[in-house]
Amino acid sequence: MGLKQCWMLGVMTMGATACSADFESTQPDHAAEADTEQLGEVRDALRRSTLTRSQASTVLFLIDRVCGDTWCSGDYNYGFDYLACWDTPTGEGVCKLWLRLIPREGMPSAGRHYFRSCTTRGFRDFESLVHTTRYGYQSLEPEYYDALTECTTELEARLRQHLFAKPAP
Repeated sequence: MGLKQCWMLGVMTMGATACSADFESTQPDHAAEADTEQLGEVRDALRRSTLTRSQASTVLFLIDRVCGDTWCSGDYNYGFDYLACWDTPTGEGVCKLWLRLIPREGMPSAGRHYFRSCTTRGFRDFESLVHTTRYGYQSLEPEYYDALTECTTELEARLRQHLFAKPAP
């Protein structure tokens, strides 16, 4: 199954509302096998996720909404593709967010976007990710927002380091 087909599968199964740019691989040809492995990982994680499709869609929407005022105002825009959470054997809970970093115009880049993921520990279900007021207003829980901020900051730093690394002589 190609990336575009898997993306559509992901949108249909998760009801994802956050997307941008089209989903063409910018990786070298040999990365297609890795992309297939990654999509297999996504499918497995979605199957065992403690989040319902509706809950995952809500969290992706809230992440996208806060992104415009935070991480997405920098050198990269983001596309948030999939989210899954599950319990670990230790009961800690883990969530994994699959995303794309999309370089803004003028940013040096080897491709149109970069596939990455953020793994956050200590989160296991919708209530640990989203705060809902008694009037129904929803926002990201501050702890989850902080964990995502830390992860996206690290992803951008690693990507810059990779893009600006000097080749060995």
